[in-house]
Amino acid sequence: MKKIIYLLGIGITVLLVQFAYGKLAPEKSVSANVIAENSLEKVFKNSNIHKADCEIEGYYYLGEKYYGESGSLELIDKIAERLGVNSEYYYDKYRTDAGSVAVMKKEGKSSELELELITTEYQESQNVIAQRNYLSVSLNIKGSLESGYYYKNLIEKTMKEICREENNSRVSGENLVDNSKKNSNNSNVENVSDNNDKNGSETRRENIESNIDENINKDEEMTANISSRNLYMVIKGKIYGKIDKEQENKIAKGILRSFRAKEIFNGQNDEHMNVYGYTKILQDYVAIGSEKININVAFSYNEQENITYVYIGSPIVNYDY
Repeated sequence: MKKIIYLLGIGITVLLVQFAYGKLAPEKSVSANVIAENSLEKVFKNSNIHKADCEIEGYYYLGEKYYGESGSLELIDKIAERLGVNSEYYYDKYRTDAGSVAVMKKEGKSSELELELITTEYQESQNVIAQRNYLSVSLNIKGSLESGYYYKNLIEKTMKEICREENNSRVSGENLVDNSKKNSNNSNVENVSDNNDKNGSETRRENIESNIDENINKDEEMTANISSRNLYMVIKGKIYGKIDKEQENKIAKGILRSFRAKEIFNGQNDEHMNVYGYTKILQDYVAIGSEKININVAFSYNEQENITYVYIGSPIVNYDY
């Protein structure tokens, strides 16, 4: 009898501990993918927001390793494979005034991926040319909110790995290329075209350099400080017709609620609202003063199309609209 009472006592104690833990333990974290698929889609549906597309852009510094023609293709191919590209894609490499650009493009039924390895050259000494390498990632996805957050996380994970791998495998002797070697390589590369009309890549290179901190030029410092602050995603939806500020405010608050986000700043002007918030659901953020921001809701109206565009930026909307 005492044994039964003892066992019952243990059982009740275990149940009480489990109950207490269930009450005190934090709620299970919810991924941004689930938020996008459920809560955010409901906000879009209730607000008559149509055709939501995702635009993801990332900018990364890869150090001063010399790649050459085969090395550029191998790096692009490795990144593409880790991002899920398992079939043929378009590839080209061409010279620019500042160096060279290796580019790959892959179009699918509802997506388009573009990778650019941008190399800038500079005269380090009389007979030595040094180079810096930057990578641009651009992915557009049509009609899928959930896929946007999935691929944003995949790009972030992949590029952290690539940045570390490329800098760990760097051999100091490969960083510097003399003029004769450079000229020899240029004359033997079949896939390099002297195309100076590709201004898009020049603009992209300038954007990359302006988005990456100046002190990131040290390889050791770069590998220790890789972060998603160079990775942006914007969800773009459309509402047919013009809406007023009250409707914009309602939509913005609904989007923030779906991410369990706190409103940090409301930058509305005479025409539209521009709301910034912070949520623990999304890991990346930018700091403005003492505040963290990782979700941005903005609006614009195209009078010719008679369409109101809704933008959801993570961490911010990183382009003019």
